[in-house]
Amino acid sequence: TAFADRLVESPSMQLQALGATRRRVSKPAKPPKGLRWGLALTGAMRTKWGGGGGNLQTFAGYQTPDGMWSAHGLLANDGAIADSSGSEPPPLRMQPKLNVDLSL
Repeated sequence: TAFADRLVESPSMQLQALGATRRRVSKPAKPPKGLRWGLALTGAMRTKWGGGGGNLQTFAGYQTPDGMWSAHGLLANDGAIADSSGSEPPPLRMQPKLNVDLSL
């Protein structure tokens, strides 16, 4: 226990305890007031590769750290499978979305 007492009283442990106390009592940063906007793009490519039976599907995306700008893409080979309306889906589809964040 003598070793533990010396470890707790060491300068490095005291600095760690001080840092932990500062993190607990500090206020989190508030986002700036005002209007922020961004754009999200989602695309889907539906091909008939390999018969178009839907056995290949992949999805990828990226989002900025603030969450306002993003891009996502889907690649699937289910182009030969009819959708709920009974027709084949379009081979390429893009869907934009406007993100708006109002901070008061």
